[in-house]
Amino acid sequence: MSSVAAVIRNEIVRLARRQVRAEVEPLKKQRVQQRQTIASLREEVASLRRELSALRTLAAKQGAGAAAAAVETAAEKPRRFSPTRLRQMRERLGLSRREIGLLIGTTEQSLYNWESGSARPRPQMIAALAQVREGGKRAALKRLAELDEGQQEKPAAESKPRAAK
Repeated sequence: MSSVAAVIRNEIVRLARRQVRAEVEPLKKQRVQQRQTIASLREEVASLRRELSALRTLAAKQGAGAAAAAVETAAEKPRRFSPTRLRQMRERLGLSRREIGLLIGTTEQSLYNWESGSARPRPQMIAALAQVREGGKRAALKRLAELDEGQQEKPAAESKPRAAK
């Protein structure tokens, strides 16, 4: 008699497992899809945070108008970057690394790294480089002259006499 009860019990367990598996399998698939979606959203949020940070830095360096222009340009289309073409553009415009750096709000060292291929500019800097390229030599020289006048207008810091000890 116990063998009949054991057979019935095993059959009930087998059918129960089968039913549970049929119910759980779609939930597992849904869970995997949701985890993938969450991972992609996290990557997107991280990317947007980096972009926002770069725009804040750019806005602090050049003013809000330049940052807004960089955002509009970056939103238009993704731009490609080539270290060789950056050097060619700079030479074609007849500008030094320092001058290009002043125009886009970065340092000579950054430009050197970009041109040598050891670093890659952020999308906002690529957009700023594209603006310089599209503006041409005259616009670049005009902007440099404006920046130079702005530097000359700033009064030099007056040295304060030191207090005697």
